[in-house]
Amino acid sequence: VYKLDDWSLVSQHNLMVPHASIQQIRSSPSGDYLAIRYIFPAAGCHYNKILVLHYPEFTEVLQVDVRGAYWPVSELVNMQVFPRFSLSESCFVVFVYKLPNELRSLQDLCRKAILHLVTSKDIPKLPLPLTVKKYLTQHAV
Repeated sequence: VYKLDDWSLVSQHNLMVPHASIQQIRSSPSGDYLAIRYIFPAAGCHYNKILVLHYPEFTEVLQVDVRGAYWPVSELVNMQVFPRFSLSESCFVVFVYKLPNELRSLQDLCRKAILHLVTSKDIPKLPLPLTVKKYLTQHAV
């Protein structure tokens, strides 16, 4: 951690994995917490972790391992799915998308995501074209 005015080192911590690369940082509404998403190389690929630190001590509050989970490549999407703090800071939310071992089709993945959130009896209420509603109700996941 460096001061902005003279870039002097204020604090140094080794809470992350060696060779980690910070991708995003977000502070909580009051500034008491920092959420840091970083990636690190292991087993031939890069893994994502999210670390929540208490500020200004930079002590670890929470670490979320999202290994094996999909993380969007687009920075615009990254900013939308990056962890969020509630206004009271009593909650911290992370959305992680786990890909199946066998990728079928984009339609199957979308259907699975929709049916995970919506019951089959509520599908007719969705603002979707009739052909999509039929697709959702006729195919078991």
